[in-house]
Amino acid sequence: MKSLITTLSVLAIATAYAAAADETTTTRREAIGEKVKAKAEERFKSLDANHDDALTMDEFKAGALGKRDPSKAETFFNRKDTNRDGKLTWDEYSARVTVKGEEIEEE
Repeated sequence: MKSLITTLSVLAIATAYAAAADETTTTRREAIGEKVKAKAEERFKSLDANHDDALTMDEFKAGALGKRDPSKAETFFNRKDTNRDGKLTWDEYSARVTVKGEEIEEE
């Protein structure tokens, strides 16, 4: 009986520790995600030369990726321009922004 109580106590402590560690990891991941989104929004605003809340191909290609690799910038722009209107809105630009995603690393 004593052994059973000890085993159950150890399991309860281990479960509580694992849950706390998972919560910390999730919180840290969320904080990183927020920083990444904020950085992406900052880039978007800096590329929007005429401040109309949308990026044209020319505005986008004036950024770091366009200067480094214009054809890759066009491919990226066209993939993000989901409604094919020739402009990227913030919603289109920020879709699928991830910590290690191509979208963030390209700029």
